[in-house]
Amino acid sequence: MTEDILRRILKHVESIDRKATKIMTTVDEVQAALTTLTSDLETLAATATAEFAKLEAEVAAGTPPNLEPLKAAVEAIDSKVKAAVIPTT
Repeated sequence: MTEDILRRILKHVESIDRKATKIMTTVDEVQAALTTLTSDLETLAATATAEFAKLEAEVAAGTPPNLEPLKAAVEAIDSKVKAAVIPTT
């Protein structure tokens, strides 16, 4: 009787362990994705900041500003954010 109870408890503990391992794997994947996304966004933000500085210089010089590089930087940021996939299983 006691042996049967212990076997059932062990089965439940093993099941909990497998589920916890899957959860930790998912957590690690989410952390890696967020780290990558953070790095990408920091790089893109620096690019956008540089483009704003160029625009300011163009406006100050009286040159018609070229908005294409800024548009590209914003689109790149938008693309990275939309591409961020967080595992849900």
